[in-house]
Amino acid sequence: MIDKLDFNVFNHMIYLNKLKLNYNRLQKISFKNRYYIRDKYIRIILPNLRALEVENCRVETIVFENMNMGRDFGCLRAISLAGNKISKIQGIDCLVGLKAAYFQNNKITDLSQIARLNNLVCLRLSSNLITSSNLIELGNLKHLEKLNLMNNKIDEIPGYFKNFKKMTALYISKNEISRIINLPPNLMSLGMTNVGMIKEIDLNYFEERDIEIQASITNFQRLFNYGLYNYIKTNFFPEISLYQPKLCT
Repeated sequence: MIDKLDFNVFNHMIYLNKLKLNYNRLQKISFKNRYYIRDKYIRIILPNLRALEVENCRVETIVFENMNMGRDFGCLRAISLAGNKISKIQGIDCLVGLKAAYFQNNKITDLSQIARLNNLVCLRLSSNLITSSNLIELGNLKHLEKLNLMNNKIDEIPGYFKNFKKMTALYISKNEISRIINLPPNLMSLGMTNVGMIKEIDLNYFEERDIEIQASITNFQRLFNYGLYNYIKTNFFPEISLYQPKLCT
C-alpha cells in the first residue's frame, strides 16, 4: 500500500493512457509541470493519458500546478477521485478536455474550479457537502447530460437548471428539497427518492413517454402538469389529488 508518491515518476511515460492508484494512503496529490524554464514549457506531462483514478485513498488535498493548459493531460477525458476526503480541487480547470468527472463521497463544498470544466458531459457529486448556494457556480456547464447530486445539503434547485438543454438525467435523492422546479426540459430520468418534505413539483413541458421518475416522497402537496398527473398518481402517489389553480376569467 502506497502512502507517499512523487508523481513526477510518471512524467516520462508519454504513452501511458490509463493510471489507477486506488486503495492507497495518499493524503496529498500534487501534479506539477517542473519543465517550465525561461517562460517556456520544454516537456508535456502525460500527453496521452485518457483516464485517471485515485479512489479511496484518504486524499485530503489535490493540486494541479503550473500546467500547460490544454497540453499537459491534453487527452484526459475521465477522472475519478471518489471516496476520499477532498474539500477543494485546486487547478483542475486546466483539464479542459474532461468529459466525465466522478467526485462522489468526499467533502466538497467549493465548486468554482469544477465549474470551469466547460466540456463536462457527466458529473457525479453525490455524498458531499454541497448546498444550493454552491450550485450556482455550475451554470456554465452547458454540455452536461448527466448530473448526480444525491445525498448533499441542497434545499432548492437553482433557476438556471432549466437552461441545461442537453441534460437527460438528474439525480437529487436524499436532499432536503421542498420545491422541485426549474428542471431541465429534456430530462429522461429524474431520481428524487427520500428528498424530504416535498410540497411542490413542476413537471411542465414533459410528456409521459419522455421521462422516467424514481420517487418516494412524503407530504406531497402539489403537482403541476396535467398531462402527467394520471400517470404519476397511478404509479407513485395514488393518495394525492391534483392542485388546480383557478383560471382568470
